[in-house]
Amino acid sequence: MSELRNVTFDHLFVPQAEIKAHKDSGTGLYTRLEGIASVFGVVDEQGDIVEKGAFTKTIEERVPRGLVRLMDSHRYDISHTLGTVREAKETDLGLWFSADLASTPDAQVAAQKAAEGHLKLSIGYQTVNDAWEKQNGRMVRKLKEVKLLEISLVPLAANESTAVTLVKAVVPFQDLPLASEDRPWDAAAAELRVRRWAGGPDKEGIDWAKYRKAFVLWNPKEPENFGSYKLPIADIIDGKLMAVPRGIFAAAAALMGARGGVLPFDEGDIEGAKRHISRYYKKMGRVAPWDRDEKYNPWEIAISMEEALSRKEGRVLSQANLDRLKEVLRLIQEILKAAEPESEEVSTPSSAELERRARMLQLEIELAS
Repeated sequence: MSELRNVTFDHLFVPQAEIKAHKDSGTGLYTRLEGIASVFGVVDEQGDIVEKGAFTKTIEERVPRGLVRLMDSHRYDISHTLGTVREAKETDLGLWFSADLASTPDAQVAAQKAAEGHLKLSIGYQTVNDAWEKQNGRMVRKLKEVKLLEISLVPLAANESTAVTLVKAVVPFQDLPLASEDRPWDAAAAELRVRRWAGGPDKEGIDWAKYRKAFVLWNPKEPENFGSYKLPIADIIDGKLMAVPRGIFAAAAALMGARGGVLPFDEGDIEGAKRHISRYYKKMGRVAPWDRDEKYNPWEIAISMEEALSRKEGRVLSQANLDRLKEVLRLIQEILKAAEPESEEVSTPSSAELERRARMLQLEIELAS
């Protein structure tokens, strides 16, 4: 997927990777560009590490066939195609490559900027094989095999010590100011206000980088499509973009599988989105549902439900919240029924599934409260 990510180092120093642009002495044109596009053993902001060996298969299968392009800033169209990767190999540092450059003006300008040290490198890939493990108190994902789609020249390095910025679908954490927790959340209305704030509502006027700040996930292959942006959590309040707690609760519920989830994003993107949302929970003085140590059971949820309903006495509920409460009651009944099967032949959800459903119920209660 695609998104420039800041890379953090767990006390691991990686020397500055160099980009070399080679010029033909006869024509004066840049014909080839090489460098280190990805560094091994670096934990990025979303908790991913590229392991040595991750590119072995893709180098063998895709590079010889000319399937890996050199791009400008992960923009997947003809005008931003700068060349084709012809050689690649894994070194002790990371993924080294060499690409043939197009003779077009845009490719030549990009090569000149790279030669002068103004540009860095980033990769676009799809995860083929990964594994999760705990390191220094946090869960990290080890990328054991990836499908390399392209290598991009980008204006910003992810870190002063490296030229790698891994490509993601998770929007960087914006640390937006928080609205009050009792502020209602209407995702459709909030998105419309954000569109206007970002220069819309028409696509032609939108500053997409600005618009993206209101969301948690996006599809970088279609950056100028409203449908590419998922999990809205922010609204325009007094002219400022602010994170809305109930929008955050709704995003958390979607990540837990409520209302169809957030397909078609992969597991790595979902985990990254959870870490993004967890930071807002921490900012609110709360703990995200997937980070909570306590165990939930259906009866505790039912009591919470009764408390939530009692707080609503004398108030007018919106239809959306009424629908949420009805869904909560339905799920409670389903869990209670599953917890007490009528016979041994009845198939019941696993304890992990019951736990997941209980956490979702708690989120629904927070949304409806």
